[in-house]
Amino acid sequence: MTFDRLTWLGLLAIALGWALLLAAPNIVAFVPSATAWPNAHIEMAAMAGCMILSGFGLALLSALQSGFETLKRSIEAGAGRAGRFGPAAKGRSSSQPKKIVERGRIKNRA
Repeated sequence: MTFDRLTWLGLLAIALGWALLLAAPNIVAFVPSATAWPNAHIEMAAMAGCMILSGFGLALLSALQSGFETLKRSIEAGAGRAGRFGPAAKGRSSSQPKKIVERGRIKNRA
């Protein structure tokens, strides 16, 4: 099974989200000392959770897109085969023209 770019991007976002979630305590401790904002408050856990969910969304979107493309190709192939072997492709082989049924009777039959 092959994955397209959008799936790989989603999986990458998931991995980066988990790395951010696991490294959040170290990053939160490092940012105030490394920047000019000593009282900086960063919600790293919320950002990591959003990144993980976004990655799952991208991967799901990609899987749905490829699944519907496969379904479309399958239906088009089936419609192409049905068109080749259908009654319209055979032409009119019967010598009698089709009769219109009126009031539910054909040749005095009810």
